[in-house]
Amino acid sequence: MLKNLHILVFVILSPVLCFAQNTVTISEINYNSEASADPGNWVELYNFGSASVNIGGWLIKDNNNANVYVLPANTTLASQERWLVSEDLALFNSVFPTITNVSGPLGFGLGNKTDMVRLFNAQNQLLVSVTYYDSIPWPQGADGEGRTLELLDPMGNMNDPANWFDGCIGGSPGAAYTPCNDAIIFSEINCNSDSLHDTDDWVELRNVSDQPIDIGGWKFMDDTVGAAHTYVIPSPRVIQPHSNWVLVQTLTKFVPLNPTVSNMEGPFNFNLNGKGEWIRMYDNTNKLRLSVHYDNKLPWPDVQGNTYTLEIIDSLGKMNNGTNWQTICPGGSPGRYPSLPCLPLSGIYSPELSGVEMSVSPNPSVGAATLTLAVNQPEILSVVIRDIAGKEVEIAANTLYVDRFTTLEIGNPTLPSGIYLVECRGERGIKVIKWVKQ
Repeated sequence: MLKNLHILVFVILSPVLCFAQNTVTISEINYNSEASADPGNWVELYNFGSASVNIGGWLIKDNNNANVYVLPANTTLASQERWLVSEDLALFNSVFPTITNVSGPLGFGLGNKTDMVRLFNAQNQLLVSVTYYDSIPWPQGADGEGRTLELLDPMGNMNDPANWFDGCIGGSPGAAYTPCNDAIIFSEINCNSDSLHDTDDWVELRNVSDQPIDIGGWKFMDDTVGAAHTYVIPSPRVIQPHSNWVLVQTLTKFVPLNPTVSNMEGPFNFNLNGKGEWIRMYDNTNKLRLSVHYDNKLPWPDVQGNTYTLEIIDSLGKMNNGTNWQTICPGGSPGRYPSLPCLPLSGIYSPELSGVEMSVSPNPSVGAATLTLAVNQPEILSVVIRDIAGKEVEIAANTLYVDRFTTLEIGNPTLPSGIYLVECRGERGIKVIKWVKQ
């Protein structure tokens, strides 16, 4: 009878033993750091269960069974707690000096292209395994662009790229993800104008904080390294709270089509990729401060070769998530917050005026210069001079009838030295050339 009772107890208890659930998972992976703030590779473990778990003696491996890290004895994770394992503790502490729930060194690095991260218990039984990649559909911001892979659902498929996201710059090591709350963000991107309304490329910055911020000396770059792909913000450049500032690729194209926008500067001398790329900004200590990897594939809005721009929806949302960007109005809203209803496109843009040739001589000039206009058909034109910010500073001609060619003197004596845009406007469009007054 006693023997049969033992068998009954075993039968009742054995399902509980077989189906005991592991509640510790791999919740964040830093496999390819951005160079300006490199803490080395690291992995975060997370106890999403309701009870404490002793993870002492547990093992972390990559795709090579010979690469093994043993977690320190008696390391206990309480419910909702996290533990980090760092490849290089000194390097990690130099970037995150206040984080103490970390051990290491890991003893091996993680692959920049692809790798596995596996968690085993002290009996060398596999508990969790994830194989990540640096290619789409895996989050691109974790591939050397300053962000990390962060897990969405610990109960979800660990190998589904949709269960991972690239959160804030630097990640959230040792803590749950919270909105990034960066003071300066990319708020609008124009990366692929159409031929009829071509402003060339531009990006909008927004100060979403309650304090003025000086971004003088900051560097704007695309995903190519080098001086040719770097634009340095003149100093000082203060963006007021909840205000915008536009960085323009080609002023002579942007200004005529956006004549009311004065909170802008340029030019930057590189193209933004209409099919998507990484754009970024570094502060004057050369630390990465802004980063967006946009795309032209779903879930990103399609702006390829049309009049729309990418506009941020939630400044606290995930910057690399295409669902956090939208198209609103043709031409976008450079320098301001977007609003509805949209203005007619013809109220924003004018096509380039064809059949009119313009030249300024001398250029550069010391003092006044001569503007020559030549037309292939009679035209009624107006001519104004704008400063580099697009502000009108001189009216050269209000209604000027030109049959073949004519000349005008531009540059009144009070006009300071600088770069100016000479804008000629007719019924069929606008033409603009650059003039330098010394």
